Amino acid sequence: MRQSTTKPATILWVSAHPEPLSLNGSLRRDAIAHLRESGHTVLESDLYAMGWDPVLRAPDGGHPP
Repeated sequence: MRQSTTKPATILWVSAHPEPLSLNGSLRRDAIAHLRESGHTVLESDLYAMGWDPVLRAPDGGHPP
């Protein structure tokens, strides 16, 4: 592996997938490991695990139902 000349960065990795053993989960896990091994700081936010609902409803916008 070649030596990186890039300064270490802080990276926010946002994901939203229900299956950690899927291709998506594998790519996420491997990429985060690679970034950390390269000296970067990785912050993770798993929207699916947080129960995040992607549907915007009236109360979410400050409007009464």
